[in-house]
Amino acid sequence: MKVSDILRIKGGTLFTANPDQSLMSALAQMQEHDISSLVVMAHGELVGMVTVRELSQVLVKTNGNITQTT
Repeated sequence: MKVSDILRIKGGTLFTANPDQSLMSALAQMQEHDISSLVVMAHGELVGMVTVRELSQVLVKTNGNITQTT
């Protein structure tokens, strides 16, 4: 089995965020699409990834204040 096999089963939609997007917006987007990560793109280039786990860590560290950007 290859990664392409999983993509075919799950669907090929790639959900993305941009570096200036708020963490709250990224979290809402993940919740809306029932996903646990977003690829971060800037000017058509992959610049990173943000995950629910990372957002959870920020929530704990900031006592629930996630007004920072991704």
